[in-house]
Order: sequence, then structure tokens, then C-alpha cells
Amino acid sequence: MLKAPELRKWVTNHIIAEGCKISLPALNLLVRLIGSNLWVMTSDLTNATYAYGRQIEEKDVKALVSYTQQNNVFDLVDTIMEFKGAESQTLLQQMMDQGAAATYLLSMIYRQCV
Repeated sequence: MLKAPELRKWVTNHIIAEGCKISLPALNLLVRLIGSNLWVMTSDLTNATYAYGRQIEEKDVKALVSYTQQNNVFDLVDTIMEFKGAESQTLLQQMMDQGAAATYLLSMIYRQCV
């Protein structure tokens, strides 16, 4: 698992390889919100470079991550339904670290399971 400085370097290199740029505030926000989940990070960066075709800014990251959080709720429900406790706990913690409200997560889990 990459630590924040290594992750910033990884993201920067990935963005450059895609022929794009990212502002420092956007980079810091992206790393803080997504963390070291490289699969999600790669997907979001690829989407951002194709969608924006310019330097990625904080507003772009906010739009991207809110969409990612919605998808993560469905991933969370899937792991719960498959009795994958450790994975469910990790996803739940990541989403709460990203600012998702516990009541929102609980209501989404309830809606998907009932």
C-alpha cells in the first residue's frame, strides 16, 4: 500500500503518461479522498483525462469522486451480501473517511437489501 507522498508521485506520473496535468490542490484532494485504492484511482484518472482533456482542477476531482462514492455503495452492499466481512469493513471505513455520512450509508444498504 502506497503512503501519501508515494501516491502523489504515482498519480502525477500516471497523469503525465496520459498526456494531462493536475493542479497541486486537485492532486492533494484526490489522494485524500480516494486513498491508496489504485484500481479506483486508475479508473478515475482515466475518466478525468478523457472527460476534461486539460489540467484537472479541484472541482473536477469533486465531481469525479462523488460519482465514485455512489458506485462504492453498491460495491459495499455486494461485499456485505457475499459475507466478506473484512472487505466490507475496509470499504465502509474508506467511504466514511471520504466524508460519507453514516445515515446515508445505512439507508443505501437498507434500500439494496430489502
